[in-house]
Amino acid sequence: MEDEPEVLKLAQKLLQSLNYTVLSAKDTDEAKQLLSTDTQISVILSDVVLSGSRTGPEFFKENAALVKNARIIFMSGYPSETAAVSKDIPLWDPSDILLNKPFSRTDLARQIRFALEITE
Repeated sequence: MEDEPEVLKLAQKLLQSLNYTVLSAKDTDEAKQLLSTDTQISVILSDVVLSGSRTGPEFFKENAALVKNARIIFMSGYPSETAAVSKDIPLWDPSDILLNKPFSRTDLARQIRFALEITE
């Protein structure tokens, strides 16, 4: 889930070039719809900062029943120390995966493989 169209298209193209099936969501409404209809989602790639009042980690905590066994990789354009804390409250669990933007195809492939290994 990514609200910047250029980043969403780039991530989708990179994932497709790695032979992954990609479902894209530009916002939380689309993400919620996809999560409620497709039970075969293994990995979710989501921005930390979303449009609106929620963060990616907050959205997925609120919708944990829809996420099922999928692993979530959070993307952030902020340094990991800054992105991990909002008003002194951790945004996500330390076991979550963070991919710093900008990222390369190799970085994305490595994190996807890592997330898939965890889910097996």
